Amino acid sequence: MEPSVWQKWQHEFMTTPEGIKVHYVDVGPRDGLPVVMVHGWPDLWFGWRIGELTETLDVRGFGQSSTPQDLESYGTKNITNDLVALLDALKIEKAVFIGHDWGGNMAWRMCLYHPERVLAVCGVCTPFAPPREQYLSLEVMCGILPQFKYQLFLADATNAGKALDASPRRLLTAIFRGKTEQGPESEVLPLREWLMAVDSDLDHMIFKERSAMISEQEMQYYIDQYTQSKLTSACWTYATRKMDFESEKELPTTIEHPA
Repeated sequence: MEPSVWQKWQHEFMTTPEGIKVHYVDVGPRDGLPVVMVHGWPDLWFGWRIGELTETLDVRGFGQSSTPQDLESYGTKNITNDLVALLDALKIEKAVFIGHDWGGNMAWRMCLYHPERVLAVCGVCTPFAPPREQYLSLEVMCGILPQFKYQLFLADATNAGKALDASPRRLLTAIFRGKTEQGPESEVLPLREWLMAVDSDLDHMIFKERSAMISEQEMQYYIDQYTQSKLTSACWTYATRKMDFESEKELPTTIEHPA
């Protein structure tokens, strides 16, 4: 996609009652079905640039939205409150929420925290996980599901952010690629291993060869945004597990919306 396309879209800012600045892109007919697109990590509103979108935003901690530097400012309750504030600012009573990755979790949580504001919900690669009766730490979860061990690195948000900020280009070049673009099978790196190698001189093709799925102009947009907002605030998402457990104790465990 050429920069001239996304540059002509209507970029707006609003401030939540809590004082969080939210950057969003307002595209699509006002008389159409309201759809709010919620990105994951390490993405931005920009991840929804291809296709028909109505409202898409930089979630707090990302891009041009506020980037608080404390854990307590994040979590599903705070972020779903931001989504409600966005609806209020746009005078939208209800919307369809579509989320990818961590954004999928936020979309599902909208149905639990604010069911009256949701028409329908969709999670892309993120299935619904109901609130748990007992706390399951990230360490225990990774022992059961070792493919998620990379989250242990990211949950140490301050140190992970510092390491990843050393080279946003290496990070984003490595992560925005297809499964078949990881190099020879014998050289494929586990996600946690290559994340920890962003701040190193490890010579691997995933850090050097941009995927054909993203243009240099699109890659540069991501790099510019993360150079400005930094990665620490984006990594806080991985550190809110205990806080989310506590805030979700009284929530329903089922969703009644079309999904």
